[in-house]
Amino acid sequence: GGSRQPRPQPPASDDPFKLPPELFKYVGSKRPVAECFAAYQAKGNPLALLSCTDNTVLCTLHIDCKESPALVTHCQNDNHSFLGTTTASGVTFEVVLTNLTSDVLMFDIGGPARKRDERYWTSADSSFWSGSHRNDKRLNRSNILFPFSPNRVTQNWLHELETGRSCTLVLQALDSSPSSPTPSAGGGDGGFPLHVYPVYQSATASRFAETRWGCPETLLVIANPAPLSEVRHKVERHDPIVETARQYGVTPERILEVVRVDMAVMNSLPQNMRREALHQALDAADLSELQAARREDPDIGAAPSADQTIFTTHGAQAGQVVAGRQVNRQGISGMLIERFDFGRASAPATLYLGVQRRMQMRPAEDDDPDVLAKLMKEIDDRIEGRTAALRQDINEVFECEHCVICLGEDSGPPDAILYQCGHRCVHVACAALLRRCPMCRAPVAAVLPCTS
Repeated sequence: GGSRQPRPQPPASDDPFKLPPELFKYVGSKRPVAECFAAYQAKGNPLALLSCTDNTVLCTLHIDCKESPALVTHCQNDNHSFLGTTTASGVTFEVVLTNLTSDVLMFDIGGPARKRDERYWTSADSSFWSGSHRNDKRLNRSNILFPFSPNRVTQNWLHELETGRSCTLVLQALDSSPSSPTPSAGGGDGGFPLHVYPVYQSATASRFAETRWGCPETLLVIANPAPLSEVRHKVERHDPIVETARQYGVTPERILEVVRVDMAVMNSLPQNMRREALHQALDAADLSELQAARREDPDIGAAPSADQTIFTTHGAQAGQVVAGRQVNRQGISGMLIERFDFGRASAPATLYLGVQRRMQMRPAEDDDPDVLAKLMKEIDDRIEGRTAALRQDINEVFECEHCVICLGEDSGPPDAILYQCGHRCVHVACAALLRRCPMCRAPVAAVLPCTS
């Protein structure tokens, strides 16, 4: 449940979702009413989670390596296995996770699948993240994806849990010398299971009814950009000492002994200053002595050893994620208190990592007019059947006699239904810039024209 607030992105010309151009090449978009239909060409050969209900992309995973070309490919004869490779061993890399929906998603790289736990399902505080709702065996600490805001996984959380040191991600070929950096548990050739979850009862949850993973060259995104900045979620500002104690399975008093801070002085500081001072003390502390207190768990993040044909078929060597240089711990602004639909997880998939020294990347090609025309035609086809498809998702329509925006008696009754709340309370012309429903304040994901 770790959550970082999204960082502002640099503006991109004409792109309604302002996606980073180094990852997504904007092709074009159309906006018939409220929803925007945008097409992109994927850059960097990412892995994508696609909804089979509308054949649109839900989120993507890029491997970003400044020292070497990197890509993700589909493993032959296995619909659930994917291979991420670089051309060199011992290189530092990042994993970039991008949510391409209007709702928050959770994305775990590694560890067990989360399951609904009735003991904590109704909890409205951080205790929700207990039992089978919790996964401390994942590679990425920050796993909450805000809409259209890339989340960069830069640090090896598995290694931090094992050693108390926060380090960068490094991909090491398994044939390397024994002097290679310290391995991270679960980073061997067994791969990392991938788990993505939608928010419970959100508009996006229905798109998780059936999903699949793939490596498409083009992406179609459907969302309403207007209400994205309006959506608010409950984020609990946790005490860093308490959260660190919870990670290591020790008491807060033990953390204070190791960090060696005077809590009387800390408690005299304003809350925000106190939190920042505690984070700095934790960054500077040596937490390795806490490892003796951790319960031995040889399966932390690990998966069964992979069939070597996964690598040899692609001319690659099996790799493992190891600890790179030590860095300051990644700051987590708080813990998101939100129910995720663990019963509607993404389709099973495992990401293996390897080194393919002979891999050569194709140079960037100029825009193909035929590809661009095909994408724009696909948008037109989607727009045509979209209203009927979304209308079926609304269980009940709540009608108003007059448009609550213009209040015009001469302009006829409201001719638009707001999705997903179902209020028929405005005219299509009046709803163009709506962010929230005027009746119930629910975010407006789409405006559905109607005549009957």
